[in-house]
Amino acid sequence: MIITKTSLPRRTVLRGLGATLAFPLLDAMVPALASAQTAATPVRRLGFFYGPNGMFLPNFHPAGGGGSHFAMTPILEPLAPFRDQLTVVSGLSNRGVVSPNEGGGVHSRAHAGWLNGVLPYKTEGADLRAGKTVDQYAADRLGADTSLRSLELTADSNFLVGNCENGYACAYLNSTSWRDDTTPLPHERDPRVVFQRMFGDGGSVSARLADMRTERSILDAVTGRLGELRQRLGASDRHTVDDYLETVREVERRIQRAEQTNAATPLPSLEQPSGVPNSYDEHVKLLYDLL
Repeated sequence: MIITKTSLPRRTVLRGLGATLAFPLLDAMVPALASAQTAATPVRRLGFFYGPNGMFLPNFHPAGGGGSHFAMTPILEPLAPFRDQLTVVSGLSNRGVVSPNEGGGVHSRAHAGWLNGVLPYKTEGADLRAGKTVDQYAADRLGADTSLRSLELTADSNFLVGNCENGYACAYLNSTSWRDDTTPLPHERDPRVVFQRMFGDGGSVSARLADMRTERSILDAVTGRLGELRQRLGASDRHTVDDYLETVREVERRIQRAEQTNAATPLPSLEQPSGVPNSYDEHVKLLYDLL
C-alpha cells in the first residue's frame, strides 16, 4: 500500500456510489500516514446460528483430545478446513428456560431464551417479556462500525402474531434476538429484502417484481458514479472494488433467478416472498452468502 498525505473517507466513497453498500476496506479509506497495523485491522463480526431441535449427538460430539486434536464427526466434517479455529463446547445446559411445571411450550421457551437464558413470560398477547440477548449487547459495541447494526435472518417462518404453542405467542417461537426485555427483533426470510437493505433502497413486492422483469440491477443505478470514483482509486483498490461488486452482482443474479422461477411456477398455497428460492438448500446458501 502507498500512503499519501491525503485519504478518501469511507463516507465519501459511499456517497460516490450513491448507495448504502457494505463496502470493503480500501487503501484509500486509511487515514493519511496511518500505521500498517491500523490499515490491516478488519471490522469485527459476530454471528449466532441456531439449529432448532438439536443435533444427533453421536454424529456431532467429536472424539479425542482437546484443542484441535479430535476426530471430525459427520456433522462437523464440513468445518474440517477450519479445524484450528474450531472449539466445540459440551456439557452446557440452558437451565434458565426450564419450567418444570409446564408440559408444553418447550420450543417457544427454548427459542426465546436461547441467547439470554431467560424464561419468557407466558402470554398469547402483545405483553411480551423475555430478556435482551447477547447478540444485541454485542451489536451495541460492534454495530457502530457497520452499515447495519445487526441482521436477523431465517429460513423458516417468521410470524409474530397469534398463539403458536401452548399459550405462548408466536413472537416467542419465531424470535431468537431481543433488543430489550420487551422487543423481539423480526427475522427476515426473503433474500431480496435483505439484499436491498444492504445494497440499496427497498420497495414493495410489485416494485421488486417489476425490476426483475426488466432485469434491472441495483448496481446498474450507480455505474456512472462508480466509474468516477474508480478514477480516484489506486490499482489495488480498483481490483478490490471490481471483485467485490462482481460478487454482489452474482448474489443478485441468483436472487433474480429465484424470483423468475417463482414467477413461472407460482405456489398459491404458500405465503412465499418473491425472492425465496423453491429449493431450501439454495435459500439457506443465499442467506449465508448475504452474511
